[in-house]
Amino acid sequence: MADLEGTPRGTGAAKRSGPELARLLLAVTAGGLLAAFAVLNTGDVKVNWIFGSFETPLIIVILICLGAGLAIGLASGWRGKGARQRRAKKQ
Repeated sequence: MADLEGTPRGTGAAKRSGPELARLLLAVTAGGLLAAFAVLNTGDVKVNWIFGSFETPLIIVILICLGAGLAIGLASGWRGKGARQRRAKKQ
């Protein structure tokens, strides 16, 4: 297949700007580090709860803690934003 200029498709490299290339490189690097982190943390750990305990891979425990921390952080940010908006309306 050819495009409108008559050159075959897929033969030329896509032109990307400097910031796009930097972002792509950062994303690929972060993805590689995350994959390595996940592979290195697959050992089972025992998690103790009030009602019992269970064993699960360490990466699952890390991801659950990360998700809980993000949820708490976002919830506190939204709560603070709502309080600031109410104070601004009173003034």
